[in-house]
Amino acid sequence: MKSPALTSAKERVDANDDDAISADEIAQRIKVYDSQSSFVPVTVQLRLGGRPLEMATVTFAPESFMGEMQSFTGVSDATGYVMLSGEEQKLPGLPQGFYTITITREGGEQTIQGCEIADDVPEVSRMTFNL
Repeated sequence: MKSPALTSAKERVDANDDDAISADEIAQRIKVYDSQSSFVPVTVQLRLGGRPLEMATVTFAPESFMGEMQSFTGVSDATGYVMLSGEEQKLPGLPQGFYTITITREGGEQTIQGCEIADDVPEVSRMTFNL
């Protein structure tokens, strides 16, 4: 599976448990968003070696199959927390969907992860990345 976001959400998306995610399964999962909030509050903290990681850039980029959605970016502060902001407009949280997360540390080293942002995914309200 090439999408980090779909890999992270496989248990919720792979409805028939065949270890593959079809376009229909993705569409069904996205349809669930209609009955949920438009935006989900997300807290992001970065840690390295058990300590807060400062000055790393975090970008949440929507997967291409999500259509026209903006990306959200922020830089970690001295406590490792990141305030995400949209490229086009600031929003009260992140829109529901599937995102590839790129964490770029000073010096250019990158970590790629994925996630699904949705009301019924409790771990997204407080995300800690231990690098």
